[in-house]
Amino acid sequence: MLAFKNILQKFKEYIILVILSLISLVILLSNNDTENRKISKISSGGFIIINSLSNFFQNLFSGDDELEELRKTNAELMLEVNRLREYRKEIQELREIFNYKNENNYPIIPARIINKTISRVNNYFTLNCGNNDGVGIGMPIINHKGLVGIVEDITDNYCLVRTLQNSTLKLSVKIQRTNLDGILTWNGNDLVVKNIPVQYEVNIGDIIITSDFSTIMPPSIPVGIVKDKEKNISGLFSDLIIQPYANFIEDNYVFIMKIEQDTNTWKYLVE
Repeated sequence: MLAFKNILQKFKEYIILVILSLISLVILLSNNDTENRKISKISSGGFIIINSLSNFFQNLFSGDDELEELRKTNAELMLEVNRLREYRKEIQELREIFNYKNENNYPIIPARIINKTISRVNNYFTLNCGNNDGVGIGMPIINHKGLVGIVEDITDNYCLVRTLQNSTLKLSVKIQRTNLDGILTWNGNDLVVKNIPVQYEVNIGDIIITSDFSTIMPPSIPVGIVKDKEKNISGLFSDLIIQPYANFIEDNYVFIMKIEQDTNTWKYLVE
């Protein structure tokens, strides 16, 4: 189609010239005035028809070009709209973090997640803060909603975070409403608190926080809520499925809590 369009545009004048020349030759060979007038009318009509057909085909093919240009413009607009959505999401997250920092007087270090190592079993984040910023191994990582993980390793300018969605992290937690304790683990699909006796009262929506018995995390940090209860094979115990407050896929900004354990207590590192 494109090749035909190019040929038509390139040789349009020549085609019309040849046709008109043939018509003129017929007129010259004819001596009858009446016939001349007929041929003149025919030639004029033929020229109009040919020119109209030529313009029709040109407009037809130029329409394809216009459609292609419109498709391109729509694609560019789609990308721009999506970019603006991402900016809006990031601005909303930064606003919530800013409000959280202003409302709390705890010594915390704002940080940005620069890399996420995602797998089914063990998930890690890399943050843009390290030893030069006062980060220490074992410091909790939170966002404006709840617990994210714990600092596992540091360099001068970066630190590695073991998230809650990591099978090597065993965390002592409790139900805030009843003080029922348990161990939170990641099974590759869900955060689970296992082997809770069925006679203990647990409601869907109960808030889970870190326990006083935790040796790696200070108490009373929000973790998530009870999403579901599943009885195990014996029927005597239940496994609690926990919905974390942190969104490990979408969140990009976190805080490092400047806190460390001193003997049997936790103390904040005030600058």
